Amino acid sequence: MALIFALSFGGKSFACDWMPKSIKISAFVDGKTIFWGRTTEVKWDREAGLKKEEMPTLKPDFYHIVEIIKPLQGKAGKTVKVWSDTSSCGTQFSIGAVRLFVTETHGKRDFYTDQFLSNRARSDSIVAFLEEGLDWAAFGTERDKMLNEIIGKDCFSIESSEKSASPEECKAMEAYQNSRQEIYDREYDAAQTLGAHKPWWKF
Repeated sequence: MALIFALSFGGKSFACDWMPKSIKISAFVDGKTIFWGRTTEVKWDREAGLKKEEMPTLKPDFYHIVEIIKPLQGKAGKTVKVWSDTSSCGTQFSIGAVRLFVTETHGKRDFYTDQFLSNRARSDSIVAFLEEGLDWAAFGTERDKMLNEIIGKDCFSIESSEKSASPEECKAMEAYQNSRQEIYDREYDAAQTLGAHKPWWKF
C-alpha cells in the first residue's frame, strides 16, 4: 500500500515509503552537499505554507538556518538555509546540536534534506568514505546481508552452512566496521571541538 501511495503522488515527500535497491556510498553521496553543521533557527515560510494547503504534495514549507562547522563535500557558505517538509518523511534537527547534514541543492543558494537523505545511509559510512575512501553498500539487501548475516549470525555461528561467510569475509567486514567507526568518532569529536569554538549565539 505504501509503495502504491508513493507512486501515486511521487516526490521526495514520500521517498521513505519504499526501500531502494542497494548502491554504494560513493553513488549515494554523488552530487550531494555534505557538511557538519548546527541549526540556529527553524522558520516557516508563509507563502510556501499557503501553497501547500492547496496542494499538500508541494514541499518544502519550513527551513533551518544552519551554521557550517566543517564542509565535507560541495560548496556552502558560512550560514545556509536547509529546507525540509512537514510530512512523515520530513526531518527536523535540534537547535544548537552539531550533526552531519546530507543535502541536495534547492534553488540557487539553498539546500534540501529529508529522511531519505538523512537516514537511509549510515552517517559513519558517509564520513568514512569522504575522509578515507572506504566504500561500501549504503542500503538495501547487500547492506542487510553484510551487517546482519556476515557479522551477526554467520561469522559467529558454530555450525557451518551454505550461507556462512568465509573467515576472510568476516575479517574484512569486521575491519571495515572498526575503521568506519574510528574515522567517524574522530571526525565527530573534531566537529564538536570546532563547534565549541564557534558558539552559534555569537553569529
